[in-house]
Amino acid sequence: MTVDDEYDEIEPSISDFGQTIQLKARKEGSDKDGRMYIIKVRAEDMAGNITENQTQVLVPHDQGQKKK
Repeated sequence: MTVDDEYDEIEPSISDFGQTIQLKARKEGSDKDGRMYIIKVRAEDMAGNITENQTQVLVPHDQGQKKK
């Protein structure tokens, strides 16, 4: 399993299939489209069949209303 971090800050070491991946829920203020992580997994069974998949995780730009 690998994690591609748009900011190149996160490189988790994954040693167990059920392990939780720690990602930073922080983005740079100038990043208007949010911080993107791409989590990629690859699994191989005993017969040698390989499956690969990936998913994206987005830390969005602040959508909150500023206090007046």
